[in-house]
Amino acid sequence: MNAAAPNARALVEAVSLSLRQVVTTPSMAWAHERVFGTGALTFSETAEVSAHRQPACDFLAESFARLDDVLRQGTADARLHQIALLLRALEPRLHWTLGDLESELSDPLTQNYAEAAVVGPNASVTCDTVEVRILVMGPHSTYPEHSHALESLTLVLSEGEWRRARGAWFRPGTGGVAWNPGGITHAMRTHREPMLAIRCLGLPAPFSG
Repeated sequence: MNAAAPNARALVEAVSLSLRQVVTTPSMAWAHERVFGTGALTFSETAEVSAHRQPACDFLAESFARLDDVLRQGTADARLHQIALLLRALEPRLHWTLGDLESELSDPLTQNYAEAAVVGPNASVTCDTVEVRILVMGPHSTYPEHSHALESLTLVLSEGEWRRARGAWFRPGTGGVAWNPGGITHAMRTHREPMLAIRCLGLPAPFSG
C-alpha cells in the first residue's frame, strides 16, 4: 500500500483550488485550465518511492515556521493551512533531487536547492494532466535562467523573487502565483529567507491514435 498517496492527491487538489482563487487575468485562468484540466483529476498509484533528502532540505523547517507565521496573521487563503499540513506529512516520504538542471547548477546551489515530485512520472502517484513538485531554496541564492517546453503555475509559499523572459523581478508573496508559459525563460532568487513553492507543470494530452 502506498501510504503517501492520499495526502498527495489531497495536496494537488488543494493547490489547484488555491491557484484558481489567485489567478488575476483571463490568460492565467486559461493557463489553470490547461495545467489542471476542466474536470476532476484522475490519479493512479504506483509503488511508494524511496525517501531521499538533499542538503537544502535543512531549510524546510525554517520555511514551514515562516509559513506558519504568515498563516497566524489570518490574511492568507484558508486553504494554505491545509496545504501546510499536507506538506509536512508528505515531506519525509519524498525523494528529493537537484532537478532537471543538476549538471548546470553551481556548487553552492547544489547545497541550497532541492525539489521533489509529489505527483508525476517519477512519483508514487501519477496523473495524466499535471506534474506537481515541491521546491525549496536557501537564502541568498539564484536559480539560473531556464525554460520548460510545457506551461507551469507555481504556488509560492514564502518570500522570494521571480522573473520571466529576463524582465523585472517581482514578488508573488505567500499564497501568490508565478506563471510561466511553455518555452519562456524564467528564474527565481532569494534574499534573507528561504523559498518554498509548489510547481504544477501541465502535461501533454495522451496520444490516442
